[in-house]
Amino acid sequence: MKQGIRRYVAIIGVLVPLFVGATYLQPTGDRLDGLELRVTVLEATVATLAEAKSAGNPADQSTTNTLTGAYIERPESIAGDQCTNYYPEGTNVFLTDWEGQVLGTGKLGAGSVVEDGLCAQPFQIDDVPEREGYVVYFNRRAPGSAYEFTLEDMQANNWNIEVHSRYRP
Repeated sequence: MKQGIRRYVAIIGVLVPLFVGATYLQPTGDRLDGLELRVTVLEATVATLAEAKSAGNPADQSTTNTLTGAYIERPESIAGDQCTNYYPEGTNVFLTDWEGQVLGTGKLGAGSVVEDGLCAQPFQIDDVPEREGYVVYFNRRAPGSAYEFTLEDMQANNWNIEVHSRYRP
């Protein structure tokens, strides 16, 4: 995000002097000529920026991943191999970076009984960009309900995480 802001500030820093200074480059002549020159310079600059964007600058392209995971806790109820947790099926799952920018959302699936009699609810979040760190939370952010992971954690686990309840382990 900061890199994008710096780039736009740099572009504006180049465009403004060109746009404003074009009037002063022509000591003689009609002001209309100066305006036409400014518009021409502005059009050329915008066209160049558009071409660069459409060509895809490799430094600006970010890799995205699919995050899969499961919310795991001691079940509230069990019926066969199905179970329910504190969070019901369909609960929103939010993924943010450490700065709080939402990177993606998903929903908890139906719970199933896994080893040690725990209940696991799967979730998936597509198109996750690579960031230094991530925060996963459910439904709404309440104190103690956020789970943090680093990029290295995600990569080491092949973008598949388990989030264990802190309250019903």
